[in-house]
Amino acid sequence: MSDFEKTFSVPAGHSLRLVRTGAAAGGAPIWEHEERDTDGRLVAIYESWPQAAGGLAFVKYSPHGWVLSISGRSPRLPPLKRSVQSAVTPTFTTPAAEV
Repeated sequence: MSDFEKTFSVPAGHSLRLVRTGAAAGGAPIWEHEERDTDGRLVAIYESWPQAAGGLAFVKYSPHGWVLSISGRSPRLPPLKRSVQSAVTPTFTTPAAEV
């Protein structure tokens, strides 16, 4: 069993095939694998990349493109924006009930 199969928890009898390699911004490698069942039907597609701290992060998709599981954020997505903490906390008031 390959490291990819272990990481993705591919069931016994299913096969995993590397279908595409690429690079994210900054040159980090990205791999795309297909998981097929014993009858050769496509079960899942995995997009994976190495993590800076070591190990492998991945997103598992259904054959129709639905996200089934995520172990990390895809490097193909734009970077997350940092939230800015305001020094002034807004105050909200509730209108007084009319009597």
